[in-house]
Amino acid sequence: MIFNLKDMDMNNYVSWVYSSLLEKIEADTGWVSLELLNGVKLFTEGYDLQVRKVHKTVFMRGRITNITAHPTTIAIMPQQFRPREGYAFRFIVPSNGGTNAVFVINPDSGTVILDNTSDGNVPAERWFSFNNVTYISD
Repeated sequence: MIFNLKDMDMNNYVSWVYSSLLEKIEADTGWVSLELLNGVKLFTEGYDLQVRKVHKTVFMRGRITNITAHPTTIAIMPQQFRPREGYAFRFIVPSNGGTNAVFVINPDSGTVILDNTSDGNVPAERWFSFNNVTYISD
């Protein structure tokens, strides 16, 4: 579409640009830290377990430790970051020692749960990385 700037109402144009930019800004929550539960700790202080939603895509980052059993609820996901209703989101994250872990986010309660590990063990010193976890939310 070609615009003739001589015929364009600049107030309408500026209003349209502003509302478009505002929509993009409002569609990004920025990074939000999750409160850790059941004795779970940050692997590195100052590097929180965080979520961010851009439009309908949720991103996670951070590393945690001090989980001693499975299943264990590690956090509660705020409503706006939960997976689509009716779909529990299961994902695998890497851990030190060459193992992986399966976590689940319940869309109804928001619980983020360590479900299991690839070797069945959960020593307290093991850490779990949530970097690069991404999923779709409503």
